[in-house]
Amino acid sequence: MPEGLQVNIKFAESDSDIARCFAVMAQLYPYLGRQEFVGRIKHQQGQGYRLSYVEEADGVVAVSGFRVLENLAHGRFLYVDDLKRFSFEWI
Repeated sequence: MPEGLQVNIKFAESDSDIARCFAVMAQLYPYLGRQEFVGRIKHQQGQGYRLSYVEEADGVVAVSGFRVLENLAHGRFLYVDDLKRFSFEWI
């Protein structure tokens, strides 16, 4: 990372924060509308899903969806469901 560059990672917990992540996530899931996206994220959050994002002056530029899981085979681990940065070529 270049010296002096700071990245502020935030967690999307409110409906408005989740909705702000839609433009980036729509590049992965173009069949979802904004309202359905927010509803699905809220539902998944009830199951331990976390949505994080990086926002710059122009808006959200990257998102990640993940959960911390635990099982007998691996113990405790981080599972990444979604990882996407905004692509201007997509629009």
